[in-house]
Amino acid sequence: MARTETTNLDLGMWTDGEAPGAGTQDMGTIGIGINDNWKIIDAALGTGHNADGTHKAEAITGANINPAAVDGVTIVQDAITKKLGVPDGGIDTAQIAAGAVTATEIADGSITAAKLAATVLSPRALWQEALVAGAADGDEAAAITIWQQGSTEKVKIRTVVYLLDGDKYVRLVGSLYNASAKNSMVTLNVVTLAAVADGSATFTKSANPTTPENFSIDVDVSGESLPDRFEVYVTIQSAVGGTAKLTTPVILAIPG
Repeated sequence: MARTETTNLDLGMWTDGEAPGAGTQDMGTIGIGINDNWKIIDAALGTGHNADGTHKAEAITGANINPAAVDGVTIVQDAITKKLGVPDGGIDTAQIAAGAVTATEIADGSITAAKLAATVLSPRALWQEALVAGAADGDEAAAITIWQQGSTEKVKIRTVVYLLDGDKYVRLVGSLYNASAKNSMVTLNVVTLAAVADGSATFTKSANPTTPENFSIDVDVSGESLPDRFEVYVTIQSAVGGTAKLTTPVILAIPG
């Protein structure tokens, strides 16, 4: 006697010893006899698989999804088609407003004239003395230079060529003294090679025999523009009978 075949299962033939009378073989009857088990298995296979055993492309329909998975906020389901989708208002106005860049935030982050004025720009050295030791064992760097002049005329001790780069001042700092209780003078000269206005600044050290005095003098170059180049040089001189001495000079370009 042949078993009644299901849609997805070939139940084959009854074998000796089996009891075909244990229940109805009618696949149209559910919940009665042993064939109820085949019915359940057949239905399960048919839901997720094709007749050849391959998986169906849409094994689980929208109607069979657990309603708890569709929260209506992150996922919504069409009431008719049962298709799932992202809500039209998935990112609501409040969330957009919370993450928005406001005019106030833009204004706070903008570069204003006041912020630029408050910004500290570092000067750059145009010249400073650098003394380096030799490579031999025991070599040491030489002592810092002390430039001295007994002449009452300005004597040039250092010259550099400087290219203007948006700077406001050229500055000379150093220490000046006179070993003979006479006045000493140091002058920073800025001479433009483009034949425009020259500038200079002088510091005078009043009679004070041996005590060096730190100084800082500036020449304004803010009125110049690229590609102006300058000859920058330092002169020292002494009053009659004295010896002017200059040490640790540094020439700086000060940004504006």
